[in-house]
Amino acid sequence: MKLNAILDLHSLLLLIVLKVITIKNLAMSRKCQLTGRKANNAYAVSHSNRHTKRLQQANLQHKRLWWEEQQCWVKLKISTKALKTIDQKGLQTMAKEAGIDLKDYIVR
Repeated sequence: MKLNAILDLHSLLLLIVLKVITIKNLAMSRKCQLTGRKANNAYAVSHSNRHTKRLQQANLQHKRLWWEEQQCWVKLKISTKALKTIDQKGLQTMAKEAGIDLKDYIVR
């Protein structure tokens, strides 16, 4: 009886841990993967000059970019500012500066 209860508890804990892991993987933040740009705190000012708090979201785009060194496509969520910087510096150097491995984002 005790052994069955322990096994049931163990399997229940394992399911909870697996659900938490999948939920974390599904929840993506509104943040540029290369530059780290995110929302800015600001005020919405009305005609009567009332200030209410709001967020200015970053202009993020889901882009499929060609990775020249590996000759393959990479899919990233990047800001439009990062897109301009990629044109200047290149995808490989931007990823190196951001500390991300582009192999994790290869489109299959």
